[in-house]
Amino acid sequence: MNAPHPPRPRRWRRRLFWTAIVSLVVLGPPVAIFYYHRWAAYWDLQDAIAETDRIDPEWRLEQLEARRRKVPDESNSALVLISARQALPKNWRELLSSDFQNVP
Repeated sequence: MNAPHPPRPRRWRRRLFWTAIVSLVVLGPPVAIFYYHRWAAYWDLQDAIAETDRIDPEWRLEQLEARRRKVPDESNSALVLISARQALPKNWRELLSSDFQNVP
């Protein structure tokens, strides 16, 4: 009869261990630096928002919109632009493009 083979060493565990260690050594510092800078930027933003709140408490868009005075319709040029846009033909972009292609 054949002699029983001795058990093979568990090389895959050793390879997995060293692969994990090398991965941590190679990938660990860049990932740590990324998350540190992300964390630092978040707190810098929070400090800037808090300082802006102290300097001008009504600086946010909703508060600025609420304080803005209403423009009367007869002085509102946006209404003129809206009506001009509605008066354009549907294919105005193609017409404009073809006009520019014919310029010498």
